[in-house]
Amino acid sequence: MNRFAEQLRMIDGMLDIPQPSRSRVILEISADMEDLYEHYIGQGLGGEEAVKRTIEEFDISAESIDAIAEVHDSPLKRFLDRFSAGTRSALERTALSVTMIPVVILALMLSRSGGMFGYSGIWKWPLLFGVVVAVALGTTKWYRLFVLKDHNIRAVRKRLNAAIYISLGQLATGFIGMYFDLFQTWMKSSSDKVRTIMYLAHWLQRSSALLSTAMIAAIMSGLIWIVTSGKAASIEQHEAELILDSEGESP
Repeated sequence: MNRFAEQLRMIDGMLDIPQPSRSRVILEISADMEDLYEHYIGQGLGGEEAVKRTIEEFDISAESIDAIAEVHDSPLKRFLDRFSAGTRSALERTALSVTMIPVVILALMLSRSGGMFGYSGIWKWPLLFGVVVAVALGTTKWYRLFVLKDHNIRAVRKRLNAAIYISLGQLATGFIGMYFDLFQTWMKSSSDKVRTIMYLAHWLQRSSALLSTAMIAAIMSGLIWIVTSGKAASIEQHEAELILDSEGESP
């Protein structure tokens, strides 16, 4: 049971934001109220008095609710929540996991063949590093969420979005490398105009290989984020429903 369920239900009724941001806000406020309650208990107040003081402290106005909603409903968060919304069922998470297997196999085959991967030049190393970091983050998060079933609301989204930022960084790396190589090609052709066509042909070959490698790396990192964020969102919604459905009594 949650001792502040009634107040949280009132706040939930005033919030004008969609899921999963709605559940996230309720859980954050609930955790803050519990922390303040424990603070008052530590100061020597009785249970009832600590609850009363905490409720008074969290007497949130409609204006404050609107401000909270605005912070948690930014365009970026709406995009990320909407993008991961389709991964919350077990069937869809399984489908995404299965989709990732051929992507990983293809990436391994290309890296060992030395063809497209080799033509990516020095830019392949930051792309590979990003994949390694995303896999490490995803593995750690999957272990905590799926195996240990750690539903600590303050930790469930910790470093969660790192994988999607890595994915975006990998795409950016591909385009930066392509335009940097184009600049080098232009410099070479300026001093040796006779071989301009050959330089451009080599640039097209390298840039297409680099962009393909960047796309594969970004897909791998993105799939890691999609599966993990879907699980985190389902945990948040479940925990929020438990709080809002409780009778408001102390455990």
